Amino acid sequence: MKKVIFSMFFVFSFAANLSIVNPTWNIIDCVNNFELINKKEYKKYLNILKETDKAISLKDSYIRADVYDRVFNGVCEKMILKVKKLYQKEKNPLLKKIINYMLDIKKNAKKRDFAIA
Repeated sequence: MKKVIFSMFFVFSFAANLSIVNPTWNIIDCVNNFELINKKEYKKYLNILKETDKAISLKDSYIRADVYDRVFNGVCEKMILKVKKLYQKEKNPLLKKIINYMLDIKKNAKKRDFAIA
């Protein structure tokens, strides 16, 4: 019985670190939760950005082309600009971290293009 409990504990603790990661969902989550900035819930939004950065940084992580085009052709720049302006007013170090993560995500995001052959 102890072996079963121990093995289940080991499997669950290991599986928690290997959860299914979908960078497209993470990007959508970042955009949808941007309102946390307006609510001054910077730590919550920073955690979302950290998870997104991890998902984007994986070797074979690609974002669906339609989501990539909508987010990184305008929306992302507006979000970064808004946080930069807010940082200029408040000088909150969490906002600086948020800006850095947003720029890192923008730099590392890869578009999934499908070719019909």
